[in-house]
Amino acid sequence: MDKLEAVIELAKMSSSRHDERRKYEWQVSLAFWALIIGAIVKKSDLHLQCLSSSYGVLIGALYAFLWLRGIWVANDNDKRLSEHFRTQALNIIQNPLLPIATPPSKIKKCSFKYWFGFLGDWALLFQFIVTAVLILLFYRIT
Repeated sequence: MDKLEAVIELAKMSSSRHDERRKYEWQVSLAFWALIIGAIVKKSDLHLQCLSSSYGVLIGALYAFLWLRGIWVANDNDKRLSEHFRTQALNIIQNPLLPIATPPSKIKKCSFKYWFGFLGDWALLFQFIVTAVLILLFYRIT
């Protein structure tokens, strides 16, 4: 396998990891929303009226910072890696003697972007807002 083919395969691999993750990302979110809606509908049967709103905030925060943030970090790392290798493939096409540049580093765990970058992604922000609204409805609907 020559250098160009290897770089193209690395770009495809990073892109496919992102695509595969997106498939189950929405399935998990939809299932979580269905669970909240089910809790809203069956609230009186489940005797959940006394559930403190602080539990709702905790559930929303855990969903956001464990699930959504984790998905976003992995997706962003894969997107940047895929873009890097596509750029390298274009560079090799233009000049086959160019060396392959070092791939970008992963998002650092102690950075602001690692913890809050997902809020800048429209799809994940949408999921966060829908979840927050559903949790709010849980406490508002009697």
